Amino acid sequence: MRPVPGAQRAIGELKEEGHDLIVLTSRPEWMQQKTLEQIASYYPGRFDDVLFSGEWSKNPNGNSKGVICKDLGVKRLVDDRFKYCNDTSQHGIKSYLFDLDGNYAWNKKSGLILPTNITRVKSWEEIMEKERVNSPKMV
Repeated sequence: MRPVPGAQRAIGELKEEGHDLIVLTSRPEWMQQKTLEQIASYYPGRFDDVLFSGEWSKNPNGNSKGVICKDLGVKRLVDDRFKYCNDTSQHGIKSYLFDLDGNYAWNKKSGLILPTNITRVKSWEEIMEKERVNSPKMV
């Protein structure tokens, strides 16, 4: 998978500003090596850690993204699944529900009103605009 437009530049800027950046993915175990290779290729030296929650493969030993973020003291999550943003919001963590150019049908539900600490965003540029006011740790 290739990075979405603006992601590499935004991640680079956040890292240069001194943010601790972590990849937290629910990808299954069989995708771990390929995922690590992609991250190293597209984001060399940008992330402080890469964690696999095991949620997608329903790993009985895994924790939810919300629990992992809470345990790590994460301040922000960027994810394209409402399920994960909602989970982190239950732990008081601000989440950006990523909806590239409004085209991610899987993260929309008719009539759904997002909790106050979940913000739908359509680009990395929009995330960066919102984060200019803040300086938290991001995932």
